[in-house]
This record gives sequence, structure tokens and C-alpha cells, in this order.
Amino acid sequence: MFESICPELIKLGLSPFFMQQLHALEGEGHLGRVACERRGQYEVLTRAGLLRASLSGRLEHRLAEDDRPTVGDWVVVEPAEPVGRVVAVLERQSVLRRSVVDGTSRAQNLAANVDLCCVVAALSGGDEHTRRRALNPRRIERYLMTAQGSNVPALVLVNKADVVSVEEAEEALRALDSLQARLLLVSAHTGQGLDELRAELPVGTSAVLLGSSGVGKSTLVNALLGEQRQRTSAERTDDSRGRHTTTERQLLELESGALLIDTPGMRELSLWADADSEVGGFEDIERLAETCQFRDCSHRTEPGCAVVAAIQAGTLAAERLEHAHKLEKERLFQQARVDVRLRTELAARSKALSRAVRVQLKNKGRR
Repeated sequence: MFESICPELIKLGLSPFFMQQLHALEGEGHLGRVACERRGQYEVLTRAGLLRASLSGRLEHRLAEDDRPTVGDWVVVEPAEPVGRVVAVLERQSVLRRSVVDGTSRAQNLAANVDLCCVVAALSGGDEHTRRRALNPRRIERYLMTAQGSNVPALVLVNKADVVSVEEAEEALRALDSLQARLLLVSAHTGQGLDELRAELPVGTSAVLLGSSGVGKSTLVNALLGEQRQRTSAERTDDSRGRHTTTERQLLELESGALLIDTPGMRELSLWADADSEVGGFEDIERLAETCQFRDCSHRTEPGCAVVAAIQAGTLAAERLEHAHKLEKERLFQQARVDVRLRTELAARSKALSRAVRVQLKNKGRR
């Protein structure tokens, strides 16, 4: 049977959601949380210390790829020499995923069982083009949607506040207002905003840092840890951006008692969508859509569209609607790759549209 629940496990984020699952498990083993995964082997934080383990033969054959342990998962390990065995994976409370960029319909797990998703972006010096490229609202929007799709609250950390003036930082924050997200201006070098960030991470809270390469995630982690544990590299001189340093996801314990998952920087974040996914993160458009004349309004050319009216009135940015359409199209494409029924439906819809266009062109030629 499992060892009694102890304060050490509760500090690692063990909650009643996971405790109630233990009653259905049988056998001996150490309950722990996956801190790192390397080439099919896991480092698991347990009451007995850090254990190394690989999947048992039974789980190796039974678990689908996206159900295999990822950083943040709770697992049961049977100790053995030199490497123990993971014999059970507890049901997740949340999981952040992205679509693998390889032309397949596979998902890649980014982190499991997190309470907060910290989306890290960075300010940059230089000309206006360089600043806009560094702080891209559309890229941040993708991270926010990834969090919302997993029902995980998000906080946008605008890092490197020390490389620009106060006025430039305030202007950059105003440019992100359309995201309707919580924003926090921070600097890993000067400590600006770190106390406010620590307040978001009470004991037992699990947070994940997501962001593009070079936004300073590792430097930010070191500032929160109070030591140089994560490897960092010098910034490029042309745009104040760092270089990619973190190569694997890691669960780290902060002095405050919170847990922080550091992740490698991502050059591209392709949205993951299963059969039940919806595009979120556009509450302003959704509120406007409730007053459109037609319930199934696509917000393009229909009469009585409240969304188009808001754009014409200047209260909604046209770029935001364009991005919402783009992400909805991406979601449907991704869903069609995993949902046979939807794939058939979209193919039939495309075929009918093509037929209608041919008929229209044919009739036009007869005139």
C-alpha cells in the first residue's frame, strides 16, 4: 500500500483530486511527481527522494503517446535497481498541449497539472520594427488560447522591462490591451515585478512558463530561485534577445513552496484541437456576437453583424477579428485530422462550394 500522505507530497501539489484516485490503486509503490523526462526515463520527486524510473512493460504497450507521463504528472513508482518502474499514472487535472509540427495529427504534452500558465514575452530596444517583432500580440494570443483550451488561468509576463524607458514600456502594455489578459511588467535583472509574481505563486501552486526562444525564461527562473540553476546565454546585440538555452522541461521547487515548470523556447506554437475543442480567448468578440442579427453569423458580410459594426466604429481592431478567423480555420483543420466525421463533413462542404462556383461560372458564360 502507499505511504501515508505527508506534508512533503502536499507541498508538491498533491490535492484531494489526486488523493481520491489512490484508493483504486493496488500494490506497493512510491507516489511522486514527474520532475523531468529524458529519453524515456523519468526523474520523479517522492517522499523517498528523487527516483529514476521508466514505464513498466504493461504501461509501455497500453498507454497512447499523449497519455504517457509528462512533467507535472503524478505517478506511482516501484523502486528497483538501477532504474525503477512507473506502474501507474494518475488522471490529470489539466494538461497543456500543442500540435506536433510534422504533418501528423499527434499532440505534444507541454506540462500537466498546472494551476497557472505564465506566458513570457519580452521587450526590446532598437527601432520600432524590432520592438514589434519582439512583442508580438498575435504570438502571445496563441499561448493564451493554449492555456484557455485547458481551462488554466494565464498571466502574461512582459520581461526585460529594464531595456526600455518607462514610457516605452507603458506604450508596449497598451499595445497588448486588446488581448484582454492579465499583464505584469517584470525584469529578471532589476527585480521589477518579481514580488507581484511571487504573490501569484503561493505554497503548493504549480505554474508553467511558456514562451518563444530568447524571452528570458531561464533568467527569470533563476531570479525566482535566488540562484543560477538554469543555464542562460548572452543576449544578441541586434535585438536584445537571448539565445535558446533550456533544452528540456523541468519541475523546480521555489523557496516559497510553489512549483515552477521551465520549458524550452518554442519557435512555433501550433494549436492542438480535439473533437470537443473550441477557439477561446476572444471574449470581446463573443460578447458582440450575441447581438448579431443571425445566430450563425460568420462576421464577414452578413447584414446586422455587431462585430463588423464594432470594427467600423473603431471599438474593435480588425486585426483581432482576422486572427480569430485564422485560428478558427486552424482549429477546424486540426480537428478534421483527428475526427473522421468532421473531416467527411468539411470535404462535402468544400465539394458543394466548388460545385456552386462552377455552376455560377457556367451560367455567367451563357449570358
